[in-house]
Amino acid sequence: MYGGFGRLRHHGGGDLQAAALAEGVLPAEHPVQHQHQHRKQQEDQRYSLPAALRARRKALERAGVAGAAAELWPDAASGAASALLLTAARPQVPRVEYREAGNVVALADALNISRWDELPLYRSHALPCYVADPAAAPVPAPGSASSTGSQAGQAASGLPVQCPQGEVRLFIGIASRCCTEETQAKRDAIRRTWLQYARYHLPGVAVRFILAQPATEAELRAAVGILAGEIQRHADIIIVPGADIYRNLPSKTLQLLHYALSSECKFTHVLKTDDDVYLRPQMLWDIIQTGHYNFSVEVQHDGSSAFDGKPATFYQAPWMNSMYVGQIGSVKPGGVYPGWRPYRDPRFKWYLSEQDLPDEIAPLGVRWLSGWGYMLSRDLVEFLVNTAFMYAAIPEKQPKWWGRMPWEDIMVGAMLGSVARVHHHDGFKAAWEECDRLTVLKHLDNDAPSLHDGLYAQELSGLWSKKSVVCSSGPFEHGNRSDWRTWRNSLPDNMIGGFM
Repeated sequence: MYGGFGRLRHHGGGDLQAAALAEGVLPAEHPVQHQHQHRKQQEDQRYSLPAALRARRKALERAGVAGAAAELWPDAASGAASALLLTAARPQVPRVEYREAGNVVALADALNISRWDELPLYRSHALPCYVADPAAAPVPAPGSASSTGSQAGQAASGLPVQCPQGEVRLFIGIASRCCTEETQAKRDAIRRTWLQYARYHLPGVAVRFILAQPATEAELRAAVGILAGEIQRHADIIIVPGADIYRNLPSKTLQLLHYALSSECKFTHVLKTDDDVYLRPQMLWDIIQTGHYNFSVEVQHDGSSAFDGKPATFYQAPWMNSMYVGQIGSVKPGGVYPGWRPYRDPRFKWYLSEQDLPDEIAPLGVRWLSGWGYMLSRDLVEFLVNTAFMYAAIPEKQPKWWGRMPWEDIMVGAMLGSVARVHHHDGFKAAWEECDRLTVLKHLDNDAPSLHDGLYAQELSGLWSKKSVVCSSGPFEHGNRSDWRTWRNSLPDNMIGGFM
């Protein structure tokens, strides 16, 4: 099993399905239940539920599951919770999964970073010494970084009924900021649009929002009030260790991957994406089934800025191994992909000082996939997580840039440099690109969540499958990154957070 590195100072945990539903959902007779029953009937008629998903729902209903949670998220329910759910009369304490699938604790405990003793998955050591004092880090629990040994494509027989079934089982992990009403609005927009489509069309997909812990006492005090009702209604939020700040995204991403591997569902693929992205789940699913991509490049690069991409000539269908697919970062005019170099200008959002990460230890020239959306097969997810656990337990194994690179997508690319190629797919659209009919996912950036409903309506109407649709509010030339940057940098949030 993966994990075992973190312990609550007063023990918490238990069976995911029973505990989460018994103490983390609406009572069975809540009026929201009837609203969702009516909505389910309408959506069943609109979407014509596939047989596999209908079978999953019927299995849950036969097990006695009732109430809003079973309607809002079919994966979140089990028969063991039914009796407790139906008889619950006392005020409920919101509970949530923390760090690993099945590790259910009180929401207040999960959010409180001071209550946990964790071995960080992404931590650096002061220059110029790169070997940590062994006494400075706790010893990991036995078996913490071991692999389950499951292989992609393994028969799905014996999986829990709440899991996606079939040869392909995709986990979509959405990185979301913890505790603001703004980010909550983004999650709600996703739930009522493309996530709703995924539930009713794609029984092989599971979707969860990944939140880290409040970084300050003030944020912690506000967090429980903001999240308690949301968790009770939807049961689709996971809390992972670490402060929820922008430069801690490498740790948060590794924790997302770790959570996916810890699940009994034995996911074969993981998509890491963000809450300001619009996803077309069927198009994403088709990439796995067809193995399609446009070209690939080596992760490590010699710095010559020459494009060495290889057009795709052979497709592994379904694509079950060595998948690292998305949009290659640092696109330059003429189709040149020169690899990563740090921004040294302090005016930029992604500024990285020479003191923070000197050139001589930085992974210069690494090709990577943009962090707002990339998909990995299970073999590469296992490699990333096991490597991170090894670095955490044996600091002398860490590359010199480890813990100093604050950008999670560059980190992933650098870690995969020796074991994978970067596969580019034209359907992964950056904020400055238009949304043609072959779009797989679109980084909406500051247009999230305002454009979600309009895009979903065009998806359902069939218009998007025939032609390009409008997917940005900005007055810039689509496809022109420089023009987009000029517009984006004129907005108030960039004046504060740094230029693009």
